[in-house]
Amino acid sequence: MIMMGRNPQKGSESIARIHQINRKANVNFEKIDLANLSSIKAFASRMILKGQPIDLLINNAGVMTPLSESKQQMDLSCNSARTISVTLH
Repeated sequence: MIMMGRNPQKGSESIARIHQINRKANVNFEKIDLANLSSIKAFASRMILKGQPIDLLINNAGVMTPLSESKQQMDLSCNSARTISVTLH
């Protein structure tokens, strides 16, 4: 399983919790920022270079910010459009 996120430390902490439940779990972390299309493309390129296909992608990103028009656009972008970008790349 590949766990994706912006914060490698939080990713490592989550992986440690998974390993507490199942020591044999095969979990790796990949850094990606869904607010940045270059980061999405870099993630996709790393997966291609590793020869690591993504058989199942669970798009579960979320951004919660105080409401304003620009913040709503960022929420929509990260929560919907950017997760679709990962799928397409």
